[in-house]
Amino acid sequence: LFSSTVLSSVNEDQLYSYSITTSDSDRSDSQVQETATINATVKPDWLNLTKTGLGTALLSGRPTNQHANQYYQVSLTVIDKAGAVAKQTGTIFVNNINDLPIFISTPNLQVTENQLYEYVLKIGNSQSMVKPLLVQPTIRQR
Repeated sequence: LFSSTVLSSVNEDQLYSYSITTSDSDRSDSQVQETATINATVKPDWLNLTKTGLGTALLSGRPTNQHANQYYQVSLTVIDKAGAVAKQTGTIFVNNINDLPIFISTPNLQVTENQLYEYVLKIGNSQSMVKPLLVQPTIRQR
């Protein structure tokens, strides 16, 4: 049996970490050398399964912006030495987080007196493409 529950959400660019634990009544019997193997039969590509010991594992990964606002299915199985199988399924939603805008253009720092100065300001972030803005600053006269 699975004794842990799939975490149902994660923010983009944040670590998802689910410590998987299982239980089996045979494991407490000292006469039986019980083993358990956990497998992920369905998982998104941004998650990895690391087996950590007797009936435990870690499902972890970091979804990016391309994974945001989507649901991902997870299916896990645990099988013991005798061949008994338990299954666990869950759904993980990746929350979209608004990324800060960044400047992706560089202004021309040299200007000519009495000439129009134009600078096409380009901003963007991981969620949107470049957005050009025409900026015409007001220059103070001395």
